[in-house]
Amino acid sequence: MFRTHLVSWMAFAWGALLFLPIGVNYLTFLALLAALLAGGRWAERGRRIRHSPYWWPVAGFVGWTVFCLAAQPAYFAETPSNLFHGLRIALTFLVVAALDERELSSGLRGLVIGGLAGLAIAAVNGVIGLPPSDLWRSLISHHGNKSISNALIYALLAVLAVRVAFEQAPWKQSALLLIGAMACIAQIVVVLPSRTSMIAAVFAMALLAVHRWRNAWRPLISAVAATTALAGAVLTLQPDISREFERGLNQLRAADSERVEMTNSWGVRYHLYDKTAAMVADRPVLGWGIGSWNGQWRARADAAIGDINMPHNDYLWMGAQAGIPGLIAMLALVLAGAGRCWSRRDAIGAMGLAAIVILALGASFNSALRDAAIGLSLPFVTALLVSRAVLAPSSDPPSGPDGRKPSMA
Repeated sequence: MFRTHLVSWMAFAWGALLFLPIGVNYLTFLALLAALLAGGRWAERGRRIRHSPYWWPVAGFVGWTVFCLAAQPAYFAETPSNLFHGLRIALTFLVVAALDERELSSGLRGLVIGGLAGLAIAAVNGVIGLPPSDLWRSLISHHGNKSISNALIYALLAVLAVRVAFEQAPWKQSALLLIGAMACIAQIVVVLPSRTSMIAAVFAMALLAVHRWRNAWRPLISAVAATTALAGAVLTLQPDISREFERGLNQLRAADSERVEMTNSWGVRYHLYDKTAAMVADRPVLGWGIGSWNGQWRARADAAIGDINMPHNDYLWMGAQAGIPGLIAMLALVLAGAGRCWSRRDAIGAMGLAAIVILALGASFNSALRDAAIGLSLPFVTALLVSRAVLAPSSDPPSGPDGRKPSMA
C-alpha cells in the first residue's frame, strides 16, 4: 500500500515545498524521481510518456543538444554545467509526464497548500515580522531568481483562481476563490514586486478570457476590459510599481550608451538580448557549441556586466549554443500541449494554457528553465497542469455562442 501511494506523496511534497529554497527543490525532485524508479509500473509509465505532448519536444531538445555537442570542435568550462541543466530540464517534463491522473492531482493539491502556507508566512511577517531565514526569505522579499519564481507561480495561482471562480459554482466558493486571487495579486505587487510576473498575469488573464468566450464577443470584450482596468488600478494604487516600469523604460532609452551598469536592469537585458541574438546570427545552424555562451558574452560585453552567467532568455541561450534549431527546440518544449489545452473548453484546459503562457514569458525575460531557482518549480507546475489537461476526461461540453454551457432541458 505504501509503495502504491509513494509517488503521489512525493508529487504532493514537490508541489507543497516548491516555494522553499532551491536545495529543498532539488531534494523533492530527486525524491519523486526515486519514487518513480522504485514504484514499478514502468511499461504503463513509458506509454504515458510516449503519448504525452512533451515526448517529441524533449526528444528533439535532447537529440539536437547531443548532435551539437558531438559536432562542436571544442568543449568549454561551462559545458558540463550546461549539459547538467539540459538533462534536468528534460527530466522535469518527463517525470511529470509519467504521472497518472491521481498523482498529478496530488501534486496540484500540494501546490495549493504550499501557496496558502506561503501567503500565511508573508502575512505573519507583515504583521509581526519574522526573524531572518533562508527558508522564507524568497516568500517575504524580492531576493534573486527564487523570489521571481515564487512571484510567477503566485501570478499563475491568481489567474487560476479567477478562472475557476467563473465556473458554475456556489457563490461562497467563488467568493473565496476571488479573495484568494486578490491575496496572490497582493503577493506579487506588494511583497514580491516582479514586473515579469505582473505582465505574465495580465497576458494569461486576457488569454483565458479569449479561451472561455472565443465565440461570444460581448463577454470577451468585457473580460479583457476588466483585466485592463485591474492592471490600471494596480499601477494607480501602487505608485512604486508605476515608477518601476517608468524606470525600466528610461533604462531602455539609455541602453545604447557605450557603458551600462549592473543596476540598470532593463538596459542590461537590452545588451544581453542584442549580443546573444548576434551570436545566433553569426552561427545560425549549429551555434557556438554547448557551454559556449559565457565565453562569447565576455568577449562581446562591457566589462561592467561581463560576469553575468546567463542571457535571461532561454530561447536565445539555446540558439546561441545550438543554432536556430536549438532555439526552436526550446520553444517547442515550452509550448508543448498548447493545442490540446486550447481544444478543451473547460477550466482544466484553461489552466494548462495559463501555465504555458506564464512559463513562455518567464523564459523570455528570465531564465525560467536554465536557472534551477525557477526551473525546478515553474516548469514542474506547468507540466502538471498541461498533463492533467491531456489525461483528464472532458468536464465541460462545448460552450454555446454566449460562452455558457448549453442547457440540458
